[in-house]
Amino acid sequence: MPRGAGIVVTTSLLVLLCLGIGADSLYAAGEDDEHRLKVALLYKLTKFVHWPETEARAQAEHFNLCLIGRNPLGSALQAIEGRKAKDKPLAIVELGALSETSACDMAFVSRDGLVRFPAVTDALGADSVLSISDQRGFAAQGGMVELARKGKRLAFRVNRKNADEAGIRFSAPFLGIATLVGD
Repeated sequence: MPRGAGIVVTTSLLVLLCLGIGADSLYAAGEDDEHRLKVALLYKLTKFVHWPETEARAQAEHFNLCLIGRNPLGSALQAIEGRKAKDKPLAIVELGALSETSACDMAFVSRDGLVRFPAVTDALGADSVLSISDQRGFAAQGGMVELARKGKRLAFRVNRKNADEAGIRFSAPFLGIATLVGD
């Protein structure tokens, strides 16, 4: 084993354990496996993000993961629906209009949702909604978190400035594994 490789492997495994992702998930072969991995990352991300305290959030019955545009993750989302996120059951909400974003805690923006990109990011930021997408360049162009491919792996690209402006904070362990853009 090359010098330092053991440290890299150990650090990678610690990060995976922290996120709750098994090593076998990194080598997912099919599209369904990739969708399940992305959904797992969305769910685990809720443990590393701090939203501003608002009366509306405190009174909400659910933690809402909203979908903007067509649902590219398909039935994989069923695996996290109803699970606890921030001490509330997680609900999947497909938005019909951007005026409904105030009910969202997180929003996954699909490729066709990006058609209205400036309006989407403005609406989400104004409502302190964490915006996430798997579309290339999302974080650099005004989104907050991008699920980016790095070979066979998925990585996080984070625009902390946009999140800060919306009052959203990320934990240090999460920022330690993310690539920061736009700072």
